Amino acid sequence: MFGKEFAHIHPPSDGSLHMTLPPEIVPQVIENGWAELHPLAGQYGLPGNIVMVYGPRDDEELQVVCDLLTASHTAATSSEA
Repeated sequence: MFGKEFAHIHPPSDGSLHMTLPPEIVPQVIENGWAELHPLAGQYGLPGNIVMVYGPRDDEELQVVCDLLTASHTAATSSEA
């Protein structure tokens, strides 16, 4: 996650995504089992709110991923970013 990148998707065989989420939602996202903290989060100058979101397996999970991606984009493009 460098520069203005707020998220990227991995190959279709996996479908997971790395994204930067608003810090206040990261604990709940992890607790809900939708993601895990990126192993480099908070290290080497990277923000502590980078997660790996698991690839969706059905339409319901796809909606969760879309909602998380929207939250990531909104945070990245807000006037506070």
